[in-house]
Parts: sequence; C-alpha cells; structure tokens
Amino acid sequence: MIINLSDTGFWKTETCKDYGAPIVRRSVDGRREGLLASYGMVPRKRIPPGVRPFDTMNALAETVGQLRSCCGEAGPEHSFTQLTINADEHPLIKRFHKPDEEKRALVILPQAEWDDWLDCTDPEYARSFLRPLPCRADAWLGISGTAARQKTRASHAGAQMCR
Repeated sequence: MIINLSDTGFWKTETCKDYGAPIVRRSVDGRREGLLASYGMVPRKRIPPGVRPFDTMNALAETVGQLRSCCGEAGPEHSFTQLTINADEHPLIKRFHKPDEEKRALVILPQAEWDDWLDCTDPEYARSFLRPLPCRADAWLGISGTAARQKTRASHAGAQMCR
C-alpha cells in the first residue's frame, strides 16, 4: 500500500513482528515514496501450516541477498528487516551480548545518504554504506547538541562510555 509518510494513521507507533510499518523506496518515476510493509522478512501468514516459523527480524549484511524473498500464491508481499554488521570491535557495542558471542550492530544511514542508498544498483558500492555508527552519533547524524540530548539520552550515555 502506497502511503503518505506524514500521515501516521496507517501504522502503530511501535513496530513488532508482522506489524505494518513505513518504508521508503524509489517510485517508478524516481521519487521517494512511502510504502506500508510487514516487519520481518517472512510474514507469518506466508509460512505454510506445519512449517516452523522463523522470525527473521534482522539480516546479516554479509549474507543479504543470498536467500530468496517471500512470494506465495497471493503474489509478492512487501516486507522489511534490519541490516546488521559485525561490531566485535565497536567501542560501545562490543560491551553487549554474552562475552564469547559475536556482537552485531544495526546499519543506520545518515539522512544525507538516503538518496545515494535508494539509487544504488552496484552491490560493491552498496556495501560501502554498511558501516558502524560512531560512538558520537549526534555529530555523525547532524543532530544539534540540544536535540541530540533530547532525542538520544541513552545514546548520549553510551557516547560517554566510549571516551
């Protein structure tokens, strides 16, 4: 369903497995367009009876594109997931999860790179976007000091830990 991203009445304020949430893609005419999509790569309604559900809430950037997309008798379903990258050496993220487990971090694109990402058709160039968020996310994302403190109090505390 094509949506107006300013009209938040189409989705819930929090996004959980199989909830509809907004994504942004390129339209046929090259503009950004909002689309309501299901969170999780394979919506539960597409999993055949008797098959164990697999809750793919994030995708490893290293293997993205290697698994088939969800398509069934009713046609394609728009869905999305979160891309993650290895963060074993990230100053903050390496402190999470069990000591011997791989550390993963979400890929977060600064708004200034959205169009480059949406226009990208070269897999090698696409990989250049898959990098960890610095500990000082407020500076990287271009958020002013006051806005950064208001929007990302937890991140601000995390940034202090990175120093």
